[in-house]
Amino acid sequence: MSEQKLFEKIAVCDDEEKSLEAIKRYAEYYFAQYGVEFSLHTYSSAEELLREAVQSPYDICFLDIDMPDRNGIDLAEQINRGDNQTLIVFVSFREDYVFQSFRAHPFSFVRKSHFQEDMDRTIRDVVKLRTRQRDQNELCRIVDEAGYEHVFLRDSICYLKAEEKYVDVVLTDGKKLLRCSMKNLERELAPYGMIRCHKSYIVNIRKVYAVKYDHLMMLDKTQIPIRRGMVGELKKQLCSVLVQ
Repeated sequence: MSEQKLFEKIAVCDDEEKSLEAIKRYAEYYFAQYGVEFSLHTYSSAEELLREAVQSPYDICFLDIDMPDRNGIDLAEQINRGDNQTLIVFVSFREDYVFQSFRAHPFSFVRKSHFQEDMDRTIRDVVKLRTRQRDQNELCRIVDEAGYEHVFLRDSICYLKAEEKYVDVVLTDGKKLLRCSMKNLERELAPYGMIRCHKSYIVNIRKVYAVKYDHLMMLDKTQIPIRRGMVGELKKQLCSVLVQ
């Protein structure tokens, strides 16, 4: 399996056609230079972007501030209302808006008077942030019932097995016995590609070799039971890992 690449879903919004095209062109160029895969969508209307962002949030939004249908700062606040974590980048000639823009907690401010320089810096900073977030995601943190945090490399975990009031964490180089709730572990480990396939087992989908009708075959040939109705979901999850 190849290393997972960074992917960004990007929106660019500016009511001026030339500026819209310039931001789009430079964003495409710099993200490609840094090896980031992306999909990029352009909008000349703030309201149109907002409708789309509510339905399917963007990772990054490049926004003009001075637009006729909605101020870019207000737009940014609407986009990130609730739990959205979209990175906001303002792109404007109006450098006097820098301090006002702080209320929307922007990731960066690109001055159109220093456009190329600021775009390069901003996208370089985005890549650094995303790389750091991805690398942090490689570490699994498990908090036991006593509140002690145990840290594992994600790919060192094969599976977890409930043993009465304890859980056996089976690693590529040994085992670790923790006092934890399987219910809590299921929730904590789901973002790391760990799936509860049976009341007594949570598996690292990256360590699965094959999905059978009533069990999983792990890479080390261990057979793990699966509960009824899980075969389709487990096959789907395994396929998504294999194509990365």
